[in-house]
Amino acid sequence: MRLIRVLGMLALVGCGIPFWHTPPQPSRAMSDPPRSVADIASVAVYHGGCFGTCPVYHVGLARTGIARYEGVCFVPVNGVYEAALDSATFAQAAAIVLSTDFFRSDTLIGLGPDMPTITITVVLRDGRRRTVRYGQAWHQGGDGIERLVASLPWHYVGPSRAPGCAT
Repeated sequence: MRLIRVLGMLALVGCGIPFWHTPPQPSRAMSDPPRSVADIASVAVYHGGCFGTCPVYHVGLARTGIARYEGVCFVPVNGVYEAALDSATFAQAAAIVLSTDFFRSDTLIGLGPDMPTITITVVLRDGRRRTVRYGQAWHQGGDGIERLVASLPWHYVGPSRAPGCAT
């Protein structure tokens, strides 16, 4: 019986039927960045925690006109907030991203056991690009994005539903 199973598996392999699925490939190569702010649909920056008191929060900006902030812990403002986002302000955010090395950098930058994580995700018309930075701030774009979102007219939506931080 065991011999029949082994022969059956070998026959399937010989026929080209895979036993696994290949993960989907990114739809946009790193060498092919968007050409204008019109190619960018949304920008999201997630600051993850560390073993200490690193701030944990998420900021998302969408071309559809909504900005969303979620402060989880070790931040000045906790909770979920939303703001209206006009097209000119979104275009500024997209221009900040285009002016950095975001589309030319590796998708994983740095690595360490107790370093904050910054995940930047940009959704494009035909795909998305995400980088994860460990212990390295995204000074080129992050500072500009944070200054831009600080000026938005935020209103409180509710408490954060993200898992709390260990203290």
